[in-house]
Amino acid sequence: MKELWIKIKEKSLNKTRKITLLSGFLVFLTFVLLLRCNPVVKTIGPFSSPNAEESKKRGVFLWEYYPTTTKVYDTIDFEIKEVFAEKQYKYYSYDDLRYKISDDKTQLKIVAKRKLSELRYFELWVVENFDWSAHPYGLVRNYNSGYPPDSLLVNLILVDINDSTGRAGINDKKVIGSFMLRRK
Repeated sequence: MKELWIKIKEKSLNKTRKITLLSGFLVFLTFVLLLRCNPVVKTIGPFSSPNAEESKKRGVFLWEYYPTTTKVYDTIDFEIKEVFAEKQYKYYSYDDLRYKISDDKTQLKIVAKRKLSELRYFELWVVENFDWSAHPYGLVRNYNSGYPPDSLLVNLILVDINDSTGRAGINDKKVIGSFMLRRK
């Protein structure tokens, strides 16, 4: 009876060892796969900084602007927090997370005080020649060669509502507001 008990105990111990080794191997394999996948980076860029302070930290900042005359002819409460110019930058590759800063491509970034989605941006209105950046408060305009001008007139354009779907349609080029940007 004692021998039977010892055999059962040994079989149980062997199964526990196998399970422990298999679990350790699976943890190791998962760790190696995660390192190879590089799950943090989804795109290599180009990027725009969320604000002037971050732009300065990244070494891409050029200069700031201030809005001079702001006229909004509709019920849009579009307040600007800051406007700055910076060089375009991106990662060297998916594996190399250092920034590659462009020598000839620049961008102009407008940062609003409120989220653009709260202001119904692109639903009711857009800023002419600017795109919505990945940052929820930001708009960006790219310059593929050269620098942004020292002063720039920026127009707010009405967006038509598509009658068939009820969603935003195309902009109709009707200016509902404008402001001037001047380099500091």
